[in-house]
Amino acid sequence: MEIFPLEDGRSALLAFSSLNCLVSCMGQAQPWIAVKAELPVERLQMMAHADLIIWDTELPPESRRTEV
Repeated sequence: MEIFPLEDGRSALLAFSSLNCLVSCMGQAQPWIAVKAELPVERLQMMAHADLIIWDTELPPESRRTEV
């Protein structure tokens, strides 16, 4: 899991509804984990100490991982 700082000081956990959406929004080099549907995403948010969850959002290119 990766937490991203927001301009207003809060932190966000990015979540994607599918692997295709993640690749489309973040590129091929973005690491990822799959989570069973039985595990509420809000629980991951709590475990990561993130203020909010942002779904299916594209980050600017400078914030993305690049291939090594």
